[in-house]
Amino acid sequence: QQRSRAAASNAFTAEIGLLSSLAVPRMSARQEAAAGMLPPKPIKKGTCRSVPPLNERQLATGEVQSLSNYGKLTLPASSTGHAGIKEMQISRKSRHESEIEAYNLRRTGLEVDLEARTGRAGRDFRKLLALNDDELDAVFDELADDFLLDMEVHEVDDAWERIREEGVRRDEWTSRFEEDLEAIEQERRGLADAEMSKLTDALLGIAHMLPSDVELLLEGMAHEINLIILANREVHARLCAKLRLREVERKTEHRARWESRLLSWRQLRHAHALGCFKLQLHQPHTVSPPERAAALAALSRQQADFQARREEIMRSLAAIEPPDLTAFAAAAMSAQLDALAEEEADAEASRLAELRAVEDAMEETQREAVEFLRGRLLHFGAVEPSTVDAILAAEAEPLLVRRRREALHVITCAAASLRRQRRRLHEHALGLARDFVRAGQVFDVHTAETALVYEAFRDDVAAVRARSELKDHQMEAELDACLMRMRRAADKAELQRETQAAMGLLDDIQHGYRSMQSEAVDIVRQHPANVDGVLTGLHARICSSLDLRPRAEYAATAGAAAAGAASGIAEASGAAGEAGAENSEGGDGEDGEIDEDGGGQLGGGTKRLDGEEEDLEATFGFVFPEKMRAEELLEDELAGLQSREETAGEEPNRMLVTTAGGAEWQMLTREERETASMAGDETCIGDVPPPETNLQPLSEAARAERTSLALEGGRVGLTVLLVPSELSLRLRLGLAERCLSYHEAHAEAMRTRAADEADEVTAQLTLELDERLMAHQPRPGRVSTKILAERDEELLAHRERFMRHVKALRARRAQAGRAGDAAQATWRAAEAEHLAAIDKLSAALRLEKNVHAPTLLRLQREADAAHATYKAALEGRRGALVGSADGTLSALREFNAGFAATWHDFGVGGNFHAVERERFLERLDEQAAEAEAEAAAAREKAAALYEAQVTRADEAMDAFRAVLELNMEDVKMLEGLRLRQGQASADMRLVSTASAAQQVAIDQAIARAESLLGGLAGRANPAVEAGTASGSGCALLSAEAEAAAAGECGGGAALDVMWSLDALRVMVMQRARLLEVLGSTAVPESPPSISLEPPREGEAAPAPPAAPPAIPGSDVLAHGTLRAAIDAVRTRHEARLVAYVEGYYTAKGEREISRPSFIPASMDEFRAKVGAMLAEMVEKAQADRVDATIVFREQLAYLKKTLAHFGPAVFETVAAGCRAAAAHAAASIKASHAPLTADLLRKRESHRLALKPALRNPANTAQRLALEQAEEERHKAAIAAAAELRAALRLSEQRHADTLLRRLPHTAAVVLGLLDGTLQPEDISEAEAPPPPDRHYGIFKQMRIQARQEAAAASEDPPMTGRPFKAHTWAGTPLRELLAPAEEARASATEGQEPGVAPPVHGAEASKAATEEASPPLTGCLARPQRLAMAARDRVYTSYRMHFEEQLQAIAKAADEMLRAERMWAANFTKQMVMLRNEA
Repeated sequence: QQRSRAAASNAFTAEIGLLSSLAVPRMSARQEAAAGMLPPKPIKKGTCRSVPPLNERQLATGEVQSLSNYGKLTLPASSTGHAGIKEMQISRKSRHESEIEAYNLRRTGLEVDLEARTGRAGRDFRKLLALNDDELDAVFDELADDFLLDMEVHEVDDAWERIREEGVRRDEWTSRFEEDLEAIEQERRGLADAEMSKLTDALLGIAHMLPSDVELLLEGMAHEINLIILANREVHARLCAKLRLREVERKTEHRARWESRLLSWRQLRHAHALGCFKLQLHQPHTVSPPERAAALAALSRQQADFQARREEIMRSLAAIEPPDLTAFAAAAMSAQLDALAEEEADAEASRLAELRAVEDAMEETQREAVEFLRGRLLHFGAVEPSTVDAILAAEAEPLLVRRRREALHVITCAAASLRRQRRRLHEHALGLARDFVRAGQVFDVHTAETALVYEAFRDDVAAVRARSELKDHQMEAELDACLMRMRRAADKAELQRETQAAMGLLDDIQHGYRSMQSEAVDIVRQHPANVDGVLTGLHARICSSLDLRPRAEYAATAGAAAAGAASGIAEASGAAGEAGAENSEGGDGEDGEIDEDGGGQLGGGTKRLDGEEEDLEATFGFVFPEKMRAEELLEDELAGLQSREETAGEEPNRMLVTTAGGAEWQMLTREERETASMAGDETCIGDVPPPETNLQPLSEAARAERTSLALEGGRVGLTVLLVPSELSLRLRLGLAERCLSYHEAHAEAMRTRAADEADEVTAQLTLELDERLMAHQPRPGRVSTKILAERDEELLAHRERFMRHVKALRARRAQAGRAGDAAQATWRAAEAEHLAAIDKLSAALRLEKNVHAPTLLRLQREADAAHATYKAALEGRRGALVGSADGTLSALREFNAGFAATWHDFGVGGNFHAVERERFLERLDEQAAEAEAEAAAAREKAAALYEAQVTRADEAMDAFRAVLELNMEDVKMLEGLRLRQGQASADMRLVSTASAAQQVAIDQAIARAESLLGGLAGRANPAVEAGTASGSGCALLSAEAEAAAAGECGGGAALDVMWSLDALRVMVMQRARLLEVLGSTAVPESPPSISLEPPREGEAAPAPPAAPPAIPGSDVLAHGTLRAAIDAVRTRHEARLVAYVEGYYTAKGEREISRPSFIPASMDEFRAKVGAMLAEMVEKAQADRVDATIVFREQLAYLKKTLAHFGPAVFETVAAGCRAAAAHAAASIKASHAPLTADLLRKRESHRLALKPALRNPANTAQRLALEQAEEERHKAAIAAAAELRAALRLSEQRHADTLLRRLPHTAAVVLGLLDGTLQPEDISEAEAPPPPDRHYGIFKQMRIQARQEAAAASEDPPMTGRPFKAHTWAGTPLRELLAPAEEARASATEGQEPGVAPPVHGAEASKAATEEASPPLTGCLARPQRLAMAARDRVYTSYRMHFEEQLQAIAKAADEMLRAERMWAANFTKQMVMLRNEA
């Protein structure tokens, strides 16, 4: 306590304390307590601690410190002249100067170290800025015009976000750089404070200068240091201000540059969208839609179908032959033609409505495209919305209006052409039908005249007969009255008189019979002449209606006309030439109009079409003259159609008609009919319409030119159908031939019939007269023999009664016979039914639809059952028939006995004579004998019929079995043939299925690759973040993250992706070869071995963990190509089928084939059928191949999109793996150094705690020396540990950077090789493979496609040999940029290094073997996947380079912080030790 008070009252001590308080920052009491030594432990109660006494030095020091500092004492005289004091002063001065010099040396070293650290911080900051500038330049390179067309607005915005994020990172780096500079200055201040404190203690201990002088000296030194610190801070502040100002300027510049790129994007997309829209409007699918072409083709087919039906109706007219040829029948055909015309008009209206609907749909599509374009232009925002509407109105709307107008013009032309053609064809058919109607009218008139002739004939004969019958009835009435008077005569005279009168009346009746017969015969003899007149009129009307003349008469007339016409040929030709010249000079007058019906040219003037009947052809997008060549040719053709159709085949030699009887008639041509009409010859002019035109047919050259124009450009137009003039001529000639032939046969038959009818009626009249006379002859005798009437009546009654009995017997016998015949008829019906059933089963056997053996066996069972049943029923019917015959015979005998019992003689009161009775009995016995004979005959007939029917049934069954055997043989052959055909179909389906399986396998492989790529994208970022956090000194990786990082370092995911792409490449190549669509000839077959690093000598490339999946269908498609596999299946099965059927034809011989629809007649036909069947299979398989080719093209297109993500994913995965591995290694290194660091910290804490006892007992020199030695060893160990950790971390980063530099060039070569070896859509041969379906891409897609095409066209790279790409060379990867600074590496390796331990080698020394500046350049196809992959390689390298520099700076900063903290502790500890030594 006394010492404390003395120290507190010492003025020097107070000044030193004041200086110390000014030199160090102010601290609170709590901080001072925490920074000070721990309080001493209390002594146990009841114990005492001895305090060591003060030594002499301590006492002297205390005394000196207690002296006053003002006033000077005068030294007393000394014997030595104060030599000791002088020596002491000299020694103090020397020590004083030595301390100041040591201080200056330490300060100089400190300044050098701090300046080096400041320079390193500046260089690191500048390097980061340079790397960031490269990153920003890469971002702006991605915003070039070539890439802008492929980007959307969100991608441009994302680019700005990336630029803004880089600005934020630069701001963070600037702030961090400012903090580092401030930390260096703070460290300068702290180290200077420590050195000055050390110097102050030393100078005060030396006491060469007074404390006030020392204070002044230290104040100058402190002022100098403060000036340096302030100057440095001013420079640092000015530098950071300039950096921030430059950063603001850079941000402004980048913002303006990005906005310029955004404006360029808007303008480019705007112009490109408009261009694509205009291009789309001029595309073939818009100008001439396939739907419209299909509708026009359907219209053409519909025209042909209706014309075929019309011609079929016209041909059906030929089936109406006399006498069925009537006006009503022909009119019915005309009605059918009218109905067909109406139906055709309705169908055409429907088709035209479909055309309009197609046009409406196309118009709606285009309007939607305009609206979509409007939306896109508004979205691009290159111009104002009002300007967008003006642009669309000026550039898009006129194109739409023009397209709409021309499309509607096509439909109008089609409708007019259809209407004109339908009317022309229909009127021609009606004209032909009118010819048949006129012929029918002729035959109707003939039928009516014939009916009138026969009716008059019948009426005349009936009138004669009626008059004769009336007269005969009057005379018969007089005769009856006379006979009545004779029976009632009173006497014999009266009886005689009446008898004579009766005889006279009988003579008159006989004479009336003869007169009636004579008059009727005269009428009958006139009948043939009347019929002949009717036939003559029929012949004349036929010739008149059909313009027919006898051949001889026509020849004579033609010869006479030829002589008269020869003289007028020259005059007629001259007049025709003059008329043609006049017509050609005339305008569009009446002579030049087109006939509306025929569509022909009436005059020779300028040709023109009617306003309502447009031309058949129409085009879009072209402007033609008002009268196109195609239109003129079409008018010429339409003008010549009528003439050619009506005059075709009307040469005189072809108008000859030969009847069935050999008569020759000449049908007059149109010119001959006109000549006959002008001459007034009405003999052969019928009711035919006059010719409408006099036109010439179209020449063959004009028709060829017309056809070529109609088919120009591949457009599908309507078909011009010609009037079937040849058919009409044949029908008219056939009608004339049938009518004349019918007239010949009919006239002969009618004349013969009339003669026969006359003869027959005459014979009938004669026979009637004979019958009347014969019936009249007995009447005089009956009158004279009236007395014998009674007896005659009795005998007649007996005879009649017997005859009735005999008749009854015969009726019973006949009934029994009929019953037997009926029974036998039943037998025959049953037999017929049975045979019909057998025949039906036989027919069923022969049915070609029954081609299965079970069906034939079922028919056999049915036939066997029917045969057995029929025989059993036949046996029962035979027994029933024999019993019926025996019963009928017994009944007849009983009936005769009963009839004979009714005959009574005259003696018993009857009226029979005995002789008469005997004669009747004999005749009854004859009837009984006949009945017995009939019964025996019935039994024999039944037996014979039974045998015959059984025989026929057996024969039918034998025939059925023969048919069954024949059909069974053919059916079995067909079943075997079907089996082999099924095998062929199955093999063909196997080929198609194998191809489809390959297609599915490719889809699955693409999906698997996409899944792997998605997995890479999901795993890359966490690894990068983990590596960055760990490298920055943040929390270490978790166990899962470390495992993932280690796996990524091995590159398993990247290898999986590359292996999957290699397998996909092989599958795609095999698929292309299978489909034979590979157009490129130089596709690499074997890309580089897949690995992340170049394999060392003797080391194989890593193999995939699992073998690549086998390509489905390889065994089926072993022939290499799908076409070869199909041909192989066809060849194999064709040989098998032919070999199988050859045996059948050999065994068949000459017999008839039961299934001709299924089995050809000969082996050659069967070969042809098998060839056709296999050809159909092959055609279907080829169609599947075409579909597979189309799908394959789509797969390649989709694969190309997937390949665009392949390279970036692989490179980012490799870089992420290296980052994660580096982070994992850094975490492991820090974890391995953590125990040593913790141990050193514990030692430092124990040394701090050991200072308190030493401070309380400064005289304990041993304890102090031991503590100093221990702290010195700990300090060296801490410095060495910090340096070793820094060196290890740098070495780890360098090692992983070297790994990246090894992997990145090699992986780039592998990726480029895989991409070059993978087929792309451009490698497909357009000639071999069918083109993909016509897809109408949106404006976005079209703009991107066009931009890529323009960029490819503008490239100066040489084309690749054998592939449709250009060969582009990309620069290699720099190899000497990822290096730790050489001087820092050596410093860090030697600083604090223990003796005997070699420093770690890394940085420049580790890369001395790398003599190359960059990896070799890579050459590959200039395609989008390759471009994106190489761009990703450069981007990944730049990103990793920036990450590498950040990690090195973070490591250096962490090491510097550790070393600075250790130096501060060492300085403070040294200060405490000095204080202890001074106190001691």
